[in-house]
Amino acid sequence: MKHPYLRNYLKEYGVQKAKYIDQLFPKCYGARISTDENSNAVDDDGVLIFENLKSEGYITEDRLTGFDKEAAELIVSDLARFHATTIALKLIKPGVFKEKILPCTVKNKGLEQLPEEVGKSFHDSIMEGAMEQSELEPYLPRLESFKYVFACYPDVKT
Repeated sequence: MKHPYLRNYLKEYGVQKAKYIDQLFPKCYGARISTDENSNAVDDDGVLIFENLKSEGYITEDRLTGFDKEAAELIVSDLARFHATTIALKLIKPGVFKEKILPCTVKNKGLEQLPEEVGKSFHDSIMEGAMEQSELEPYLPRLESFKYVFACYPDVKT
């Protein structure tokens, strides 16, 4: 994801090149949501074609096992940097954000678009996983409260 406006913004504020957010993603060679040119809905013909990172030595983790703590911290740190960059641009240069970044985004309807039992299952699986990690014990009440925030205020954007 090489977005020149984000790269220029980071450069303008003295961010080291190694910390540029465009280093977080593989190259995207192509994408489509459908073969139907009149459709805006993703269907079975949708496709994303990314750079093969296995040739660079990357591996795919077992999605059922997950990442170790060190890898998870790195992933969350990079995601935080990615979100912080776009949020800062939105706050400091709202015109540039609206014109150059917003058109590249996709509105996520979130869990409210799914049946209630799917949302509950999603929340319960997160809580079950969190309860298995002793270091997360202090945060369990906060995690539990999220379900009430989203149930009472479905329009809350995170």
